[in-house]
Amino acid sequence: MKERDFKKILITTTLILCLVSAIYLGVFYVERSGEIRIMEGKESPYTVEQVETMMKYHGAVVAKFEHGHWLFLKDGNWIAIENGNALEFALRSSQTGSPSL
Repeated sequence: MKERDFKKILITTTLILCLVSAIYLGVFYVERSGEIRIMEGKESPYTVEQVETMMKYHGAVVAKFEHGHWLFLKDGNWIAIENGNALEFALRSSQTGSPSL
């Protein structure tokens, strides 16, 4: 009987530790994914604030300036940051002074 109780306690403790670890790692990942890194190149057509706004518009975490164009990373591919209405949104946000996304 004691052997069964010990196994139940061991299994329960292991599951609780796994659950706590998963929650901790999930929170850590969410906090880290909120960081925005911007690498500027020469002669950027946009201000850093505009690039940040366009990155937030796309939900991008990483952007780079290459060959005269800003690109953001999505699903392993580098895509022009102006795609969609991102540029229009950034320009409108900077003109009105409204907070970005």
